[in-house]
Amino acid sequence: MFSLFSKKAKRKKQLSRSHIKSLWEIVLADEKIHDDELSLLYEIASGINISKKEVQKIKEEKDNIPFLVPDTNEQRFEFIYNFTRMMMVDDDIDYREMQICKTYAIELGFKKALVDELVKSISSNLSAGNDLKETYNRLSFVIQKNQLKN
Repeated sequence: MFSLFSKKAKRKKQLSRSHIKSLWEIVLADEKIHDDELSLLYEIASGINISKKEVQKIKEEKDNIPFLVPDTNEQRFEFIYNFTRMMMVDDDIDYREMQICKTYAIELGFKKALVDELVKSISSNLSAGNDLKETYNRLSFVIQKNQLKN
């Protein structure tokens, strides 16, 4: 039983580090680090039990941290939701940030043909003030039926 718990805890930690690494790539894409981006990065990290110190360590080690795909549609959506938030937070969506976001969306299992629409829909929901849960609920039917493989 302890071994199973240990494996789950290890996987959760690896997913968290992978998520922060991916967010770092979006932050660094436009070659400018904005205070709003760092604040959001630290907020997301705190929500998944990653300290500021570890966030900086992940930045230094990002080339050695693999991208991991979460196990559930909800977790995959949370990743793309946070990628989109990061891309928008400084009010300057750089094409390189967008490209990274789209690349990760495809790696997460979203169909390439629907990635633009998904990112646009998430952006619209964010602009309307909708949080993760509300945005997921609004888009869940489309995600379940068309965009994610199980």
